[in-house]
Amino acid sequence: MTVIEEFTFDTSNFLFFFLIFILTYITQFYLRYFSRQNPIPGPIPFPLIGNFETYRPNSSQWANELQKKYGDIFEVYLGGLFSLNNKQIWISNANLTNKLLSSHSNNNFPYRTTENEGLDKMDMTSKGIVFNRNINSWAYNRKILSQVLMAPKFLKKAVKNTKELFCEMEKYWEKLGYLNEQENDFNLASWMTRFMTDSVFNLTTNTNSHALLNYFNTLNKDEEEINNNHLLKESEKFVNYIRLHFVACIFFKDTPKLLRTILPTNRRKSKELLEVVAWLNNKVLELIRERKKEIENAEPDEELSADMLTLLLTINTNRDPKYAKATVDDDLINARPMSEDEVRENVYEIMGGGIDTTANTFCYVVYYLTHYPEVKQKMLQEIEKIFGKDTNCEITYEDINKLNYCGAIIKEVSRLMPTVSVLFRVSAKPDEIAGYKFPANTQFMINIPGIQMHTSYWKHPEKFDPDRFMYNEQIPKNALLYFGGGARVCMGKQLAILQLKALMILLYRKYDVELVDMSGGIKYTSTVVNHCEELPVKIKVKNSV
Repeated sequence: MTVIEEFTFDTSNFLFFFLIFILTYITQFYLRYFSRQNPIPGPIPFPLIGNFETYRPNSSQWANELQKKYGDIFEVYLGGLFSLNNKQIWISNANLTNKLLSSHSNNNFPYRTTENEGLDKMDMTSKGIVFNRNINSWAYNRKILSQVLMAPKFLKKAVKNTKELFCEMEKYWEKLGYLNEQENDFNLASWMTRFMTDSVFNLTTNTNSHALLNYFNTLNKDEEEINNNHLLKESEKFVNYIRLHFVACIFFKDTPKLLRTILPTNRRKSKELLEVVAWLNNKVLELIRERKKEIENAEPDEELSADMLTLLLTINTNRDPKYAKATVDDDLINARPMSEDEVRENVYEIMGGGIDTTANTFCYVVYYLTHYPEVKQKMLQEIEKIFGKDTNCEITYEDINKLNYCGAIIKEVSRLMPTVSVLFRVSAKPDEIAGYKFPANTQFMINIPGIQMHTSYWKHPEKFDPDRFMYNEQIPKNALLYFGGGARVCMGKQLAILQLKALMILLYRKYDVELVDMSGGIKYTSTVVNHCEELPVKIKVKNSV
C-alpha cells in the first residue's frame, strides 16, 4: 500500500480533516454573520438550521415573542448550507409597512415570494394571482377577478346561495336532534367548514360539492346506504383534493428540490401530491370545457348563470355585455379572454382562499358574541331595525349593506383573531426601510397580530370593543389588515363580509346560541392561517317551549 493510500484510508486522518472542515465552516459562518453589513436585531442563527430552534408550532405566538424581545423589525434565518443568504425580515409596525403595502401596482414589492422552483413545478408562478411573479399576467388576472367578485349580479347570487345553504344545514341539524329540547351540542367549526365549501363551490362553478350532505351522512347512522352513492364519493374526493392542493403549494414552496429528491418520505409525498394536482387539473379542465360548450350552445339572448366560472369564461367575449366597448386601442389587459389554464388556476385560488378564512371568522364571531352579550344585543337590535321581527323576512344584498354594527363586529373579531397571521412581500429592487438598506429579492414578513395588537395604534388592544369602529375613530393606515393590504389586498373582501353578515342574521334572529364550555378558549391551530379546530355549541329556537 502506498503512502497516499495509507493517508487516504486512515480513519484518524479522515476524522481530523473532517473536524477541521467543520470548525472552518462554523468559523466562517459566524465571521460572516457578525461582520455582516446592515445588521438587524434578531436571534443568532446556527449553521445549517438557521433559527429553526426558536420556532414554535404557533407561528403567531413565535413572531410575537420575537417582537417583544427584538422590537418591531427583526431578522430570522432559514436553514440551509448558506443560511445567511436565506433570511426573512419580520415587521410588526404599521408605519414600516407603507412601502410594502403600497396601493400602486408598480411598487417595489410586487411579489409574495422569491423565485421558487417548487411553485414553478406547481405551475403557479405565471398564472393566477397568489404566487404569480409575472406582473403583466398578475395585473390581468387581478383586473378580471375584481370585475367578477365585485359584480352586483354575483354578490346578489351569493346572498341567495347563503340563505339556501343555511336552510339545508338547518334541516340536517333538525334530523340530528340538535334543535330539540335536550339541547344537543355539536362542533360548529366542522359544520361551517362544510357550509363554506358548498358555498364557494356553488359560487365558483354553479355545481354542488355536497359537503354538507356528506358530513350529515357520516353523523346520521340511519342512512348509511347514502354513503355508497358514487356521485357523493366523487364530490367528496374533489373537496379533499382541493384541500390537498393547498398542502401541495406549501410543500413545494418550502421544501427544497434536494430534500424532495433525496429523502424517501419527501420523494413519496412529492409523487402523491403531484398525482393529486394532475387529477384536479383534469377534473377542472373537464368542468371548464363542459361549461364552454353550454355557453356556446346557449341562445344569444339567454341569460347565463352568474357563477365565477361562467363569468371568467365569458369576459372579453361576445357574451360579455361590456365587450362591445372594447376597441383596438384598448390595453391588452382589457381586451383578451382568459385561457383555460388561467381560469383553472383562478378557480383553485378562489376555492382555496375562500373556504377556511370565512368559516373560521364566523366561528370567532360566535365565540365573542357568546362572551359579550351586550354586543350581541346591540347586533340583534340593528338586525331587527333593518329586517323586522319576522324571522322569515327576505334578506337582500341592499339591506345587508346597511348593517354597520355587524360590520364593526367583524372588524373587531378579525383584529383580535385574524384568520391570516402573516403577509409575504419580496423586494424587486434594493430599498430602504426603517433606516436599513435591503438588496433586491429580500423576503419580508408582515406580522398581522403584532400590528393589530400594537399599543401605538389601539387603545386597550386586548379589549373586545366593536364600538371603536363606529364613531369615526381614525384608524392608522395599515393598522387593520384583516383582508391584507396594498396592491394585493384580498379581492374577496366584499363577498366575505356579505356572507358573514348574512350568516349572523340567519343564525341569531332565529336561535339562541351558547358555548358548551364558556371557560375554555378558542381551540385553533396557527400557521399562516389560524384554523378553528373546535367550537362546541348548543342552540335552540327562540321562544320555544
